[in-house]
Amino acid sequence: MISDKKKREIEAFADRILRSYFCEGDVEFLISTFTPDIVWMAPVKSRLQRGVRRSRSFSVQAKMQRSHVIQRILSL
Repeated sequence: MISDKKKREIEAFADRILRSYFCEGDVEFLISTFTPDIVWMAPVKSRLQRGVRRSRSFSVQAKMQRSHVIQRILSL
């Protein structure tokens, strides 16, 4: 069983990852947390990305698409 202290550490780390990626657009920090054998499920395309190189590529593309959508919304 995981201790309450460990749960808080995990939650804080997950929060840091999500905020840096979604709020600050820091793809590199997200990628720095990947292990070499990462398997990334790409929900938009319903396919798996295996390994850091492919997962990096998907993450960067997703960020660019998200930025484009935000710019379009702001221009309305």
